[in-house]
Amino acid sequence: MLRMELGRKYKFTLDSKKVIEIVIHGMQAGAHGMIEFDITVDGVRASYTDVNAALGEAYTDVVEVLP
Repeated sequence: MLRMELGRKYKFTLDSKKVIEIVIHGMQAGAHGMIEFDITVDGVRASYTDVNAALGEAYTDVVEVLP
């Protein structure tokens, strides 16, 4: 199980070998009572249904980016 903390930066290596950074800022009520997550992906902030939707493909590795 993946455990992440709000406001921390994480680096994901995707199946395609692409590396992206994400930060989860929080969550909010979305359409039809669904929860949406406020996530920045490579500097672009948007709402997603979950981390997998933000990533766009499966990942092979994840590490926290330390300050």
